Amino acid sequence: GPNLEGVPPSGPALTQKDFSQFTPDEVRAMYGVVQQLAKKLSQDMSRRRKPGGTKRLDFSRTMRASMSTNGVPMELWFKQPRRNRLRIVVLCDVSSSVRNASRFMLQLLYSLQHQRGRVRSFVFISDLTEVTDYFRSHSLDEAVQMATSEANIQYWSHSDFGRAFRLVLDNYPDALTTRTVVIILGDGRSNFYDPQL
Repeated sequence: GPNLEGVPPSGPALTQKDFSQFTPDEVRAMYGVVQQLAKKLSQDMSRRRKPGGTKRLDFSRTMRASMSTNGVPMELWFKQPRRNRLRIVVLCDVSSSVRNASRFMLQLLYSLQHQRGRVRSFVFISDLTEVTDYFRSHSLDEAVQMATSEANIQYWSHSDFGRAFRLVLDNYPDALTTRTVVIILGDGRSNFYDPQL
């Protein structure tokens, strides 16, 4: 049905409107949606278990328990499965082709970085730079403004996803481990540059 006076739209009503046309109330409503999405994403990813099943024998605890039965292990003790510490690297395209969606994507990035775990944030067009500190130490509006105008990249170039991936590998090798989840926010349009698959 139609929105009530003074009640900002949410859910599907927000998704059918261009980002550039959002009112301040709708921006706040969208931020609430994004925070929920980031929290769910963070929780889902942190639930991942280590490979090899959930039951792993705790050898030292089993042997200590066997001391009361002359070294015969009558009862097996198992290690408690631990949640993996969340490690996320987020690459966010801030080129002109996604200008209207950039605020939404940067809101998601901001919200992710304020969840538990280690999140490193990068913006790119053809250059790439880390903006983790922007999102850690500034308000949402300040961080978005800095990421879309003050980061150390050329803002009026064409998106080059392959070059951005290469720059992450070359300049930030410590950001990626075998347990890191990489999230790419963008339209996937690389302007016929080599994607460096």
